[in-house]
Amino acid sequence: MLNTYDDFIKYINENKVVPFSDVIEGVPSISTMTESSAWHTGIDESDPWRWKDIAVQNKDCAYGCLLGTKKGFISKAMLPVFYAAFSPVMTIDEIFRSGKLSKIVFDAYKIISSLHSIAIFDLRGMLGVSKKKGASALDGALVQLQQMAKVSICASRQKINKQGIPYGWRSNFYQTFERWAGNDIIKDAENYIADDAYNIILSVISDNFDVEEKDLKKLFKKLL
Repeated sequence: MLNTYDDFIKYINENKVVPFSDVIEGVPSISTMTESSAWHTGIDESDPWRWKDIAVQNKDCAYGCLLGTKKGFISKAMLPVFYAAFSPVMTIDEIFRSGKLSKIVFDAYKIISSLHSIAIFDLRGMLGVSKKKGASALDGALVQLQQMAKVSICASRQKINKQGIPYGWRSNFYQTFERWAGNDIIKDAENYIADDAYNIILSVISDNFDVEEKDLKKLFKKLL
C-alpha cells in the first residue's frame, strides 16, 4: 500500500505509467493502492487526492488524461517517450487548417499557449463558456489536448474572493506541455521515432503489470 507522498512517487518512478483510478484490468491504480480513509483529509503527506496536485506543481511526474481519455500518471523519465509517441508532427495551426481539429480545441490551445498558465474557470470566461453551456465541449477539448501532449495540468488551486480568501473546490490550471515539461524533455523526445515510442509505452506497462498489449492498444489511441 502507498501511505505517503514519497511512497507514491517511488511507485510512479518504478512503474512509469500508472492509472489514477481503475481503468484496465490487471493494472493497479492509485485508488486501489491506498487506504480509502486517507482520501480527502487535506494532509499533503498522506492524502492521495492531494498527491496529484503536488506532483504536477513539483514536476515530480505528469498527471492528467494521459491514458487515452483516462486520468493517470507518467513518470518524469517516460515523458520524452510519451511526447514522442503522441505529440503531432504538424502544428496546431496546420492541423486546424486541415480540418482535423475542432474550433474549441484550437481556440483553447491558442489561449493556453499565449499565457504562462490559466485556470479552467478563467479559460471558460475567455471562451464564453459556462458550466451550463459549452462546458462539456471545453472539457473534451482539454482531454484531447492532453492526449496529444500539447497541454498539461500544472497546478490546482481554489478561487480567491474579493477579501483575498480562498474558497470552493480546487480547480485545475493548464499550460502547454512544452512549457510544463521543459526544454530538456522535449529535446530528449527527438531521440525516439513516434511508432517506436508508442510501442515502448505499451511494452513498459505490459512488462510491469499482468496485462496484454492488445488490451492496452484499446486504451492508448493515437489521435493524429
